[in-house]
Amino acid sequence: NEIKEELNRNKVVDDITYQAQYYFSQAFLADYDQKIVTFQEIARKTTDFVFFGIGSSGDLCDYGARQFVNNGRNAFSIDDPYYPVELSRDRFKNKTVIVLSVSGEGQPTIDQVKSFKQEGATIVSITNNEDNTIAGLSDLNFAYHLEFKIIGETINLTSQVPVVYLLERLSRALRVDK
Repeated sequence: NEIKEELNRNKVVDDITYQAQYYFSQAFLADYDQKIVTFQEIARKTTDFVFFGIGSSGDLCDYGARQFVNNGRNAFSIDDPYYPVELSRDRFKNKTVIVLSVSGEGQPTIDQVKSFKQEGATIVSITNNEDNTIAGLSDLNFAYHLEFKIIGETINLTSQVPVVYLLERLSRALRVDK
């Protein structure tokens, strides 16, 4: 009977549940602790946070920016791959751009990251793995290591549960009254 209960408790309900369980059981989650400390050091020098992503990542940027504001920091999101970064009047010197990209290889996102860097921004990225162009351009990268789920050329069904978790974890790391 105990075996039956254990099997039922660990039964995979669906693909999303499986991906979430897999993610939260990974040993690399402990590695985030040191990266969070590095992020807090970056945050101390940051006046504004800019979230950047395209598609589903862009939608999550809105959520991330709101979480940062809820935790007392100035933040906004950009999901326009043609946003004229170079025309910003105050540039991006004391800003940290948090880039969301599953693959880390979308050319419009890469181009924008290069523009943000050129204008003085610090780059923090959240990508599925750390072996991609955007992670390489970043000052700090958080990777979540899930199986890519792609339909056709452009429909990405890779779970975004880790991204939401990381956005909440980073936003709470900003609080001084923890």
